[in-house]
Amino acid sequence: MTYDDPWLLAGDFNEIIAANEKRRGAHADVGRCSAFASMLDDYQLMDLGGSGPFFTWKGPKFSHLDRVYKRLDREVANAHWRTMFDEATIHIGPRVYSDHNPLYISLCKDNNNWEDRPFHLFPPWLDHSQFLNVLTENWRKDTDVGTNLTELVPALKEWNTNVFGFIPTKKAVILRRLAGIQSSLDYGHNSYLDKMECELRSELDKTLELEEKLLYHKSRAIWIREGDRNTKFYHTTAVARRRKSKILALKNAAGIWIRSELNLKNMVVNYYKQLFVEEEANRKWMTTSINWPPLVTHDK
Repeated sequence: MTYDDPWLLAGDFNEIIAANEKRRGAHADVGRCSAFASMLDDYQLMDLGGSGPFFTWKGPKFSHLDRVYKRLDREVANAHWRTMFDEATIHIGPRVYSDHNPLYISLCKDNNNWEDRPFHLFPPWLDHSQFLNVLTENWRKDTDVGTNLTELVPALKEWNTNVFGFIPTKKAVILRRLAGIQSSLDYGHNSYLDKMECELRSELDKTLELEEKLLYHKSRAIWIREGDRNTKFYHTTAVARRRKSKILALKNAAGIWIRSELNLKNMVVNYYKQLFVEEEANRKWMTTSINWPPLVTHDK
């Protein structure tokens, strides 16, 4: 097995990464935490996290001592596995007969995708020669800004699908054409094929640059190496961030984990309804002799 193979390791590692992964008891050994984290970095493994209880191990109860909780069970994978199974989800189940929580890994796409993702501007659009034309054609000067923006969204989405949405397909077609040229018997002896190869390489460079810009924007990475295509890194970062931002489960007021899509939605809506409801106040109104608002007369 090599670093290029998909790796997934799950189970009891009998070690924690940081001090916050232990509750109660003696202070965590910072040196051992650092050594474990360094080991994962050396093998290029990332923690996949998961929904459910944070602490996955419950220590024994001794007299006059607090029970210790730790996050000993986890799933780690390399970038190849994370991008291969970008929709995989991890669920941490409740303890029953063991002092460890079970780990459930689902490779299928979850159904916790309520509505379309919010629309936002991709900076690479601004560099495209057709963007201003699309903006001009779908912007009406006699309409307010809010209405224009609402009507502009579908046009930009359609344009984005036609221009940017098929980058992987376009890249694959270019690579197949290059492979066909280079496998031709006339390769190296035909000026037409040589010219076509140069044009395809130039087109491939533009496509790869565009692909990198899009993935870089999605990943929201804070650094980029000049001249180095880190598409795999950006794709992995974007996938990890997308999985982390999804809410798969919430604990209600009774301490029960809620995972149903409909129940989660109702739970969030009800929470904010109660949060922004004004409490009934007993206001005492006072009558004054001041005329309000003051009248404007010719004398003033």
